[in-house]
Amino acid sequence: MKIAVSDKLNQDATSIKENIDKISDNINLIKLYLDVVNQSWQGDDATSFLKKYDDVLVDLKKYESELNNYYTFLSKVYDIYDALKESYDKPITD
Repeated sequence: MKIAVSDKLNQDATSIKENIDKISDNINLIKLYLDVVNQSWQGDDATSFLKKYDDVLVDLKKYESELNNYYTFLSKVYDIYDALKESYDKPITD
């Protein structure tokens, strides 16, 4: 039996983590812009606009969280298969 996991899995996990970081930065930037809008625009239209983007931010945070879960899963799978490979590759000695 051969236990193998491609380094591509680890590269994919790293790529996902980089995208998570970009999403997080963009969420923070959107929050900053919305704070500016909130300070400079008043009224029903402003309230409606800000509420809409609050909903969008909630969805973006959920998306970020799910991607983070996927990244964690891929990283753990890689680590487990790597540990199994190391154990399997060790010669059996008395």
